[in-house]
Amino acid sequence: LSFIFIIQKLGELYWKRTDGGQDVELAMEYFEEACDAKDLLGCWRQGEVFLEQGDWNQAEPILDKVCRAGAQDACLQLGRGLHTSNNNSSTWTQIVAYVDVGCKVGIAEDCLILASYHLEGRGIRRSVPTAQALFRISCLAGFSEGCLGLAKLLDDKDEAKALYQNACNDGIDEGWEALTELTLPL
Repeated sequence: LSFIFIIQKLGELYWKRTDGGQDVELAMEYFEEACDAKDLLGCWRQGEVFLEQGDWNQAEPILDKVCRAGAQDACLQLGRGLHTSNNNSSTWTQIVAYVDVGCKVGIAEDCLILASYHLEGRGIRRSVPTAQALFRISCLAGFSEGCLGLAKLLDDKDEAKALYQNACNDGIDEGWEALTELTLPL
C-alpha cells in the first residue's frame, strides 16, 4: 500500500467515525495532504467535506478538478449541487456541462434538469426539440415532472392528455389543471 493511500484512508476514518471520535478537521488535513500529493480520491473527499459543510466556494474548484480528471460522480455532485444552490461563481454553461454528464450516464433527474435548461436557453442554446427529447427520457424513467414538461410542449392533444393524467396520478396539481383545461368543452 502506498503512503498516500494510507493518508487518504486515515482521513476517511476520522471523517466517517460514528463512535463519537469523528474529527473533521483532522480528516481534512489528511485529505489535503493526499490531494497535494495528486491523489484524486483525497481531493474528492476534501471536496465532499466542503459540500457537507455548505462551502461551495471551497468545494467547487476541488470537485471541478476531480471531474475534469474523469470522475463522473464528481461531475454529478457539482451539477446537482450548483443547480440547487445560490452559488454565483459558476456560469450556467459550466452547470449545464456538469448536469449533462449525469444525463448521459442515465440519471433521469439530470435529464429533467437539462430539459428545463434547453427550454429556457439557460447556459445553452434554446432548443425545444431537445427539451422534448429530454423530458421524454425523464418521463419514461418515472419522473412525473418530465411528463408534465413534455405534455406542455406537445401538439398531439391525446398524448398530452395521457401525460397530464400521469402527472395527476402522482398528485401534481398542475397536471390536474392542464388536464381539466384540455378535457372541458370551450
